[in-house]
This record gives sequence, C-alpha cells and structure tokens, in this order.
Amino acid sequence: MVFATALEKIPPVGFNTSPSLEFLHDPEIDERVRSPFPKANTCACILKLPIHTSYESFKEKMEFGILSAAGFGRG
Repeated sequence: MVFATALEKIPPVGFNTSPSLEFLHDPEIDERVRSPFPKANTCACILKLPIHTSYESFKEKMEFGILSAAGFGRG
C-alpha cells in the first residue's frame, strides 16, 4: 500500500480517487527497453505492474522495485 499510495493506512475519510491497477504492457515498445519493474503514481493512487513471462521473474522484479524505492523498503 505504501508503494502505491505513499500512505501506511487508509485515511479516515478515504481516498480522493479510488486506487487502481494498470499493466505496463505496450506492444509498441521494444521488450528490451520496457521497464521490468513496478511503477506507482502516488498522487492518483495508481499501481502499474510490469508484464513477465513467469511468476518467478515477476516476483523478483516486484520485490526489488518496491524494496529499492526510497522510503518504501522500511520495515
């Protein structure tokens, strides 16, 4: 939740916009330059997930991306 919204808890009055999920799959972009890591727009509460050919690759890149983001890897 922190990675996608920059918040540790849901605010008492809720979010201004509903959190949403998008997928980073654009066939127009060469796979070699497409980002394998997750992205987030914390102002709009959007979590953007990369597309991978295996669960293991997806999990590895998600963990690395979230834990490497400044401030989000804290316990």
